[in-house]
Amino acid sequence: MAAVMWVYWLLFGHFIPCQNYPDNHQIQLGRIRLIVDEFRTRVGIEERIDVAIVPDDRRLVSVCRSKDDKGVFLLSFDADFLSALDREELCAAVAHEFGHIWIFTHRPYLQTEALANRKALVLVSEQSLEKVYVKVSEFGGKQHDLSTIRAEGQERSHSRAALSPKGR
Repeated sequence: MAAVMWVYWLLFGHFIPCQNYPDNHQIQLGRIRLIVDEFRTRVGIEERIDVAIVPDDRRLVSVCRSKDDKGVFLLSFDADFLSALDREELCAAVAHEFGHIWIFTHRPYLQTEALANRKALVLVSEQSLEKVYVKVSEFGGKQHDLSTIRAEGQERSHSRAALSPKGR
């Protein structure tokens, strides 16, 4: 346990309270934090993103604004789902949620899975996103594939263009 705390201190510059989490959760939080920090840098998201592993999240992975501080986002992982993800799938799940963060910060009125995936593809491969969608359906989530979501997104964007003045 002490070794985990020292590694965390070396990576993030501070110790973390460990009394409420088993060692594995601390390791997983550190892995996610590294991915989050890399993605924040790559896409230029300045807002702070906190990470939580929760015993049960019906959405399996989710992101929302903090209730206490609107400049902070909370990225939550269902503990069982998280433990089933390999590194590639974990990166894809985080990238998809980054798509939602981008939407929150740039187009808050336009919340779609298709747009979140388009933004995620800046960070990870299409195959990675497909893999994580398979995992989501294995855990009881809604079954999707990227081609269906992509088609829905294009249909919505064509509908909006047709309804707006001069096709804008």
